[in-house]
Amino acid sequence: MDGRATCEQKNPKDRFVTADGIRIEINRLPKAGLLVYQHIHEYDHTTLIVTGSVRAWSDGKRLGDFGPSSSVFITAGAVHHFESLEDDTVFYCLHNVLRSDGAIVSHPTTATQSLPCL
Repeated sequence: MDGRATCEQKNPKDRFVTADGIRIEINRLPKAGLLVYQHIHEYDHTTLIVTGSVRAWSDGKRLGDFGPSSSVFITAGAVHHFESLEDDTVFYCLHNVLRSDGAIVSHPTTATQSLPCL
């Protein structure tokens, strides 16, 4: 870690699954410079920036800076993290948790621990 603050744990109410199997995780970062720790998901997902802006990294490569209405595609198995660039940043991580056999995966995150941020 480089000494920057990290975001607090998400409220469980900020995670829900829609009727068509899309899991939405709402991330609220109240201050600029907060990090969402590096983590990995089993499945591809899209991150949609709602307000503010973020800097995104995937597998050690900086993907860029993204503002409102921008989306970031994260591939399955990629180690990724985000940093808020503005106060009051909100972004949604959208996961399709339906499988071909109809099963829903309740926790698509495979990381059991935070990896050091780059």
